[in-house]
Parts: sequence; C-alpha cells; structure tokens
Amino acid sequence: MSQEQVWDAIAESWNNFRQKPKQFAVEYSQNWSKGKILDIGSGNCRNLFPFAEKEFDCYGIDFSDEALKKAKQFCNKNKIKVNLKKADATSLPFKNKSFDYVLAIAIIHVIEKKENRTKVLSEIKRILKNNGRALITFWNKNPINLIFSKDEYVKWGKQLRFYHFYSINEIKKECKTAGLKIEKIKIIKYKKSKFKDILVEIS
Repeated sequence: MSQEQVWDAIAESWNNFRQKPKQFAVEYSQNWSKGKILDIGSGNCRNLFPFAEKEFDCYGIDFSDEALKKAKQFCNKNKIKVNLKKADATSLPFKNKSFDYVLAIAIIHVIEKKENRTKVLSEIKRILKNNGRALITFWNKNPINLIFSKDEYVKWGKQLRFYHFYSINEIKKECKTAGLKIEKIKIIKYKKSKFKDILVEIS
C-alpha cells in the first residue's frame, strides 16, 4: 500500500483526533503581518484556521483525496476561506516567489526517500518571496535521535505510516542545501507523546 493510500485510509480517524491548531501556529498568526500563505500537507486545515481568521490569503495542498474532503468540511464548519488543491509536495503547482509565508507542519518527515524530502525543501525556497518566511517541523522521538536520524514505520490503527526521524545536523544540512536560511530552531516536547517537534523558522 502506498503512503497516499495509507493517509486516505486514516483520514477519518486522523481528522477526529486533530481539530485544534498547533499553539505555535496560533502565535505566528498573531505576529506575522497579513499576507499570502501556503500550508503544505494541510490535512484538515486546522493549522491554517488562525491565519484565515486574521484574513490571510490561505492556500492548502495535500496528496490525500480523503484529507481534502475533511478540509472542505472543516472550512465550511468554521466558516473560513482556504484555496484547496490536490498536489504533491515535491512539485508544487505555484509560480516562483508567489507566497509570503509557508507552513510545512508534520509533513517533511512522512515523505519517503531523502531526495524527495530535499526536493520539498527546495520547492519551499522556490515559491517563497524574497524575505518570505516559513515554519517547518521535523519529528524526532528521543534524545539520542537528535544526534542520529532513522527511518521507521509507525502504526495508526492497522496502517503503517512512514516516518523519518531527523537529527539536528541533518536538518541544518538539508536546509542549507535547499538554500533556506534558518532563523531559529526550537524543540517542542509534548506531555502525552514520545514524539517531539523540531520547529524550524526560516527567514
């Protein structure tokens, strides 16, 4: 089963479990000036919600048809406007330098093959305007893996989701290769989860 099929299969349960935006997304929506923003791997659009409320020009892409259905339901329910499109993160259907902001939250690490993950970072660089900003999260799950990277398949119900757990040095290297300037790196731990977000702010 392909990862696209996996995410189609788990879209319903994932949507039920993930309704609120990440707290850092809320905070950045309050600090960034209004502009055009793209969420790569937008899922049900929960992380675009605070930006839509602030009247940002919001776009979301996902490769899962079922996730896009949930996104439309979420947007209608919350009365927000998001331009949704099915697309592959490695080949974004947008012109060069067309976005002020990009979100790539919990997406890079679920992409199989290093060359594909690097391509997504390069695409972020391509579509960002000069002086554009991005928030990218990479996952890890224990202190030793902050030094070493690892591929793993993690269960969600009966489905196996691919994860690449990143090291800090690997993040720095891949962002540099893509031409992305790292402004800040922050480790976010969660009380009820072994997984950690490595939040990278791009400027």
